[in-house]
Amino acid sequence: MSSDFPHAMHVDHIRRALWKPQSRAVVMVGAGFSRNADAISSAAPPFPLWWQFTDRLRKALYPTTKPEDTPDVLRMAEEYELATGRTALDDLLLEMIPDAQHQPGPLHELLLSLPWADLFTTNYDTLLERARTKVHEYKYDLVQTPSDVARAERPRIVKLHGSFPSHRPFIFTAEDYRTYPTRFAPYVNMVQQAIMENVFCMIGFSGSDPNFLQWTGWVRDHLGSSAPKIYLCDVLDLTPAKERLYQSMRVIPVDLGPLVPASRWTTAMRYRKSLEWLLLSLHNGRPLDMSSWPARPKHATPSSRAYTAPPALLEPPAIPQLVAGPETPVQTDNLSMEALRRHVQNWRSERLLYPGWVVIPEPNRLRLQLEIGHWLDNPRDQRILPLLKSQPIAERAETLYEFLWRFRRALVPLTQWLAQALHEFLEGVNPKPDLIDLQSLTTRPEIPQGNSDRLTELWVEFAFALINNAWQDRLEDQHVLWLKRLEQVVCLQSAWKARWYHAQCWHYLLRLDEQAVRGVLRKWPENWGLPFWEAKRASVLAELGDAQAALSHAEIALDHVRQGISNVSVNHTILSEEGWIIGLIQTIESATSRHGIEPRQGFQTRINHLRSLRCSPEEDLSYRERELQQKGVEKTKSNTHGFDPGSVSTTHHFSLRASLEHWILIQMFHDGAWPLRCGNIVPALKGMPQAVRRFWEHQPPLAISIGLLSGSAEALKQMLGRVDVSAMDPSMARSIFTWLSGVFLAALEASPVIPQDGESVEGLRARLLHSCPLILSRMTIHLTPDQLEHALTISIKMYRHEACQRNSLTHALISQMFQRTLFAASVDQRYAWLPRLLELPLKGELSFVGNESPDWPEPLLFIPWNTDWRLPIEHERTSWAGGVVHLLRRMKENAPEVRANAALRPARLSKLGGLTDKQGRSFVGALWEQTDGGGFPSHTGFVPSFLVALPFERTPGDNRIAVARYLLALDVANSQHYFSEIDNATACPWHNSEERKAGVEWASNEAESLLSKIQEWWPKQAPLLKASHQKKNFFHQPSILDRLVRHLGVALIPYLRNCAETQKQAVLNLVAEIEDLGQQTLLAQPALLIFDVNRAEDTAQRIQRALHGATDLDVSRGHSALTIWFGLSQSRGIPLPPPYLLDGWIEGVVSRRQPGLLDAVHHLAAFTSRFGELLQEHHLQNLNEGLEFLLLETRPTKVNDTEDEIPLTTEQRIVLRGHASHLAARLSAEQQRRGSAIPPVLEEWRKVGSTDALPEVRRAWAQVAKPIPG
Repeated sequence: MSSDFPHAMHVDHIRRALWKPQSRAVVMVGAGFSRNADAISSAAPPFPLWWQFTDRLRKALYPTTKPEDTPDVLRMAEEYELATGRTALDDLLLEMIPDAQHQPGPLHELLLSLPWADLFTTNYDTLLERARTKVHEYKYDLVQTPSDVARAERPRIVKLHGSFPSHRPFIFTAEDYRTYPTRFAPYVNMVQQAIMENVFCMIGFSGSDPNFLQWTGWVRDHLGSSAPKIYLCDVLDLTPAKERLYQSMRVIPVDLGPLVPASRWTTAMRYRKSLEWLLLSLHNGRPLDMSSWPARPKHATPSSRAYTAPPALLEPPAIPQLVAGPETPVQTDNLSMEALRRHVQNWRSERLLYPGWVVIPEPNRLRLQLEIGHWLDNPRDQRILPLLKSQPIAERAETLYEFLWRFRRALVPLTQWLAQALHEFLEGVNPKPDLIDLQSLTTRPEIPQGNSDRLTELWVEFAFALINNAWQDRLEDQHVLWLKRLEQVVCLQSAWKARWYHAQCWHYLLRLDEQAVRGVLRKWPENWGLPFWEAKRASVLAELGDAQAALSHAEIALDHVRQGISNVSVNHTILSEEGWIIGLIQTIESATSRHGIEPRQGFQTRINHLRSLRCSPEEDLSYRERELQQKGVEKTKSNTHGFDPGSVSTTHHFSLRASLEHWILIQMFHDGAWPLRCGNIVPALKGMPQAVRRFWEHQPPLAISIGLLSGSAEALKQMLGRVDVSAMDPSMARSIFTWLSGVFLAALEASPVIPQDGESVEGLRARLLHSCPLILSRMTIHLTPDQLEHALTISIKMYRHEACQRNSLTHALISQMFQRTLFAASVDQRYAWLPRLLELPLKGELSFVGNESPDWPEPLLFIPWNTDWRLPIEHERTSWAGGVVHLLRRMKENAPEVRANAALRPARLSKLGGLTDKQGRSFVGALWEQTDGGGFPSHTGFVPSFLVALPFERTPGDNRIAVARYLLALDVANSQHYFSEIDNATACPWHNSEERKAGVEWASNEAESLLSKIQEWWPKQAPLLKASHQKKNFFHQPSILDRLVRHLGVALIPYLRNCAETQKQAVLNLVAEIEDLGQQTLLAQPALLIFDVNRAEDTAQRIQRALHGATDLDVSRGHSALTIWFGLSQSRGIPLPPPYLLDGWIEGVVSRRQPGLLDAVHHLAAFTSRFGELLQEHHLQNLNEGLEFLLLETRPTKVNDTEDEIPLTTEQRIVLRGHASHLAARLSAEQQRRGSAIPPVLEEWRKVGSTDALPEVRRAWAQVAKPIPG
């Protein structure tokens, strides 16, 4: 600053007002400023001064009068108007002011590049408005008439006295000035308000300027002694008398004359140079721009042309001196103490310049992360830890703090060496022995002497860092340890105490422990002196679903934060706190909009302002979400098998690359004040699922926590596919189950039975109730027997809980819990659990589950069963006898729904062999106590065809007669139901004698009756199917034709052996017509051999083509047709299939031929179980060879890395593993039946069957006895 300039303090006062966050400086520009315009040509005259207007008017009006005897210029202007008219006066002004012959000069641009709150001008020329086009930093609206005031936004250029060429009147006469306050009251009011609210500066005016005199006079007239002083800045050449005169006018003269002495400058250059100095000095008042931190701030360059002194400009704000870092980058292998100290000093000087954002904006964070990337990417422990240990305690603490500060600001997790160094320091130093309990340590920590306040601050900061590290790595013991050690010392500062409570809330949120979070909130004392910590409390409340309390708390916090906002300077800490709290309020209001609270709209203007200062977190959140979506995760999808065996769904496949975006996103929420979710609002809706997937790779429990907190259930579902779960470490799966089962039961117990109408939104508890069962049920494949017992208990509690009964969304979850728990359990466990399952209330007995809940689960239907598993023994049947008696009693009651649900359970038990003969007879008797109009048991809960499968009857043949009568009367118009009922009830050709008892074997006349119904139905249906085929609409057609073909080949033709030739021909014609529609009839071809064995070669060729087909469906039909053929050869006496078909089937398995491998192995296991005696020794040897390959290639963790491996997705591999295990078990049983030695590969599969994570792999061996050695 020019210390010898007497008015420097006034200029500094103007520029401080000018550069406030909201500018509080206004300028009025006079005629003298226009003389700084650039002439378009050398012939252009300069802009006139007032004396030149006076001289021109005097010569026109008083050509012979002495100048001193003429009136003033305003009076002469009025006389000129009276003498010549207003138009002539206007023309005189247009003639004398050469506006069109000049263009704005650099000083015009310099003036407009300053942040004036408003700019007023008495000039008629258009220089200022034309200069706007060259200034891009600020947008000035133009006000040319009072009517423009309403639509113009600040900053404005206000043309007070009119504007060339046609915005008139041009204020010039004495009468114009006399009537101006009335005629142009809006302008006068604007100027008066500007003077009252701002620092008012006038440039381009002389002390005798009529405009200056008039405007200052009007201000004094209207505002009197209360009028703030006005700054007049120009070359004034003050004398003491002039200065006193200005002061009497309440004007502070800023005389720029001493800066440009008349002895050195021409008059024109004095004015130009002085204004240049003034405007550049005002520019130098711009605050340092810290938005690019950690880059060093720079002064703005206000003018394109260089300024040449003298005079020296007023100095800009000082740029803090930074300590330079090492000249060369730190080398990996030669880190020295000197280089380390230089780094720390440089980092400290940068840290002191940090603007104070709560969460660093993303562009700045990226630069900071780049700076510390060397310390993130390389293992430093072997080099830096010894250096740290050799430093004195105070220096080591400061060094660690600089590292920690940068890591925390960059939002990245601690590296191992830094966490270790912090831990060692904390346990090696105790700055407050009376407040920090380190007595449990084996070595006594050092107690610093003297003032330990700074060390205490650092010690506390380090301890909080380890607490933050504990939730990231889920180190429960470390979290508890450091919270305990901080418990007393945090009382020294209220901010530490609030941080201590918030750390507990965050930890318990990630543990999904709602009750613990609420317990901490109750203990956390309110402190409105720390409004941002109170906003963090509000975000926790929002996470829990206490929306109204959260909103009220956040609004109070916002009010307290805003009380700290200053108009003098920008405080990024306060402004970023404001930005976070506004976002919090918007989130809560959006979540509660359905509850009668409409989100307010008034925040957007403020958000835009905060965004300009990088104090609004919305843009950073969007950026981080985009990074998560675009980087690090490669996704493909395929339609494959879902989680449960036999289910098919769209499966997503992810591959991860090293990335920290997921850590950064979650740390952003931790450091800010937003919930991961409030009601149905997820601030990071697009990014959170990606973050969950990233966390799953290394921190499955943390991924689950974040997924449940944010409601990213779909992401969890995709990451918890059957492959992922089966490949999990069993101990991890069991640990997750133990944790989540406790969390879920606590949420279930705390859930109100009756939903509460109120202002709360869906919170953590609701998300746990809706999502935990999905995860728990998927963990069942790894659970111990005791944990499976606990899983069943959870299922039963859900079943009995009224809140679950009321909420239809939980019904599917209950089904999943029962289904997956029972599937993973052993046969012994299932029998042991049956008494508890039978005691469960029936659907009709539940008050809150009725006919409107069709998806309410029946647990017994989820008990899997294979016919070769062991039947229950006597004491097991006895254990559930009481439940059976109760069910039979309920069946006899009149309530149809209760009867139907009660009948389902003993029907299922009979299928499992769980009813004694007496119970079975009682069950059948109860069934027949209520019948429909056709004499068939009514309200049974199962389809009528199921009755034939019951092993119990009132009298022999009753069930078969009733079902046959029902089926013969069934209308084929409902073809899907018709085919399903008949096919399910009919004994298949490959059934043995015992199995045939559980099905209907049609007499010839009955089969002919069924054929007649098809013959009547087909002519009506065929045209519809043909039209559908021609339109290539296969959505409906294939399902009907597939069912028809199977019906013919399995349920009908095998019983038409003795029918008339006309009927046989009718069947052949029907099959031909089906083929004409483009439908495969392969499943019916083996049965047609009953009519004509000469079709064998054609049938064999068809099957062979199918076995080598191009689709899975073709190959599957080939397996099924071949199985049907073998069955018919045994039951109907047709010739066996040619050997090459079975050879080809087995060769396809051995070579792992695709497509159709999964189906080939699955069907072959069933074939071996039923027709094992037909397998030759070379078949067995080949299958053993194939099973050796499948043993290795079906491991869930196996990756496709050679061309020889089977081209299957990982999901398909585990399905194939289950099928291969069943095949191996059936082959082992066949070897035992033959008395042969068990091949080693089958023994290996037996071991897999006892240890594999997948229940479907283990259960295959449930009833295969282990051979006795020797």
